[in-house]
Amino acid sequence: MRDLRHFDVAELHKLRSQLQENLLFLEQKLASYGLDISLKDHNELLHARAELAAVEAELECRQQDQTTASPAALLSPLDAAPVVERPRAGAPFVVGKPLAPSDPIFGRAEALRLIGSALVSNSPVNVVAERRMGKTSLLRHVLVNYARYLPQQPAPPVQLVWIDLQAVPDAPRFYYRAARALLERRAEPAWADWHARLTRQPTLEYEELEQLLRTLAPVARPVLLVDEFECLLEPQAAHGFPFPHFFNGLRALMTADLLSMVVASRLALPELEAAHPSRQSSTFASYFQTYRLPLLDTAAADALLTQPSPHPLTPQQVAEARAWASGHPCLLQAAGAAAYAAHAEQRSADWVRARREQLKADNCRAGAALAQPPPWWLRHRWPLAAALIVACLIILSLVLLP
Repeated sequence: MRDLRHFDVAELHKLRSQLQENLLFLEQKLASYGLDISLKDHNELLHARAELAAVEAELECRQQDQTTASPAALLSPLDAAPVVERPRAGAPFVVGKPLAPSDPIFGRAEALRLIGSALVSNSPVNVVAERRMGKTSLLRHVLVNYARYLPQQPAPPVQLVWIDLQAVPDAPRFYYRAARALLERRAEPAWADWHARLTRQPTLEYEELEQLLRTLAPVARPVLLVDEFECLLEPQAAHGFPFPHFFNGLRALMTADLLSMVVASRLALPELEAAHPSRQSSTFASYFQTYRLPLLDTAAADALLTQPSPHPLTPQQVAEARAWASGHPCLLQAAGAAAYAAHAEQRSADWVRARREQLKADNCRAGAALAQPPPWWLRHRWPLAAALIVACLIILSLVLLP
């Protein structure tokens, strides 16, 4: 175990981000193994948790000392000096995949403030944006760095859980994933029965999850982070996640303050329900505060494009990349990557233009978004047609009658 006394606070924050990212990767990898986890993997997981716990404990002690010494320590992390993120060895631009939790994230201060406040107040949030706008990057950043954005530390503390819908075929496995993640760091004897229960069978019933959440209520505020939430409303998910029972169950847990959620989707939840007329018998969507991710403004775009690197972009390259991308995060990353490569390899301006178009085509296609809700006249076309026929008949009878 490292001697943390020689680390300053900035180094501890950077180390914590690295350890959280490593632990997240390790937990996701081991989760794919199911129950076939070797003793070596189990010990590695325990060691990673112990390291992270030690760093968090040291940071908490430093924070208490700093709060006592200086009122400035009470400033919100978004109002204080920015945290220095782990620099990249090469190009700082990430194209075609979500940002790592330790990567800098630009233009999302408002979203992070909103989510931080929602975590404290146990208020569900629906983050809405088209594909490639950075929803997954935002949720992954929140999962690891959420403590930076809390207006104050709630009691009991927040505990975030990532649910990957691609690995969850039905509701019992959804509940199981949530329960296992909530208990990952609870090795005390009081939780032994729950660990034994989850080891016996990789599924969980709704009533068992509710019981676990009531047991956890004095010591944790569980929050589920769910990306691509619209998958649960697709026709192929109807069998595994029955509507409206699955959604009404989650709504009941949120109503009882046993659970909160931050979900990301391409359309707002009410719009998703409107796009699926057969799934409009639940009030689940009304519990969420909707936040639509905006395009990046000029300041955020410039901050993204001027990240420190071995080959920083020139002011002309920055201006041209910003104009081409129009504030879209994926396009900004593509434009930055193309300009960086040209700068490093002495390429021409024409090469840059061709390269960024290729990166756009390969990585930044929004894809076929879910169909927008049809207009009201189309949704009610049959009653309108019937009313129109009746009106025509009435008018015709008035004209023909003597």
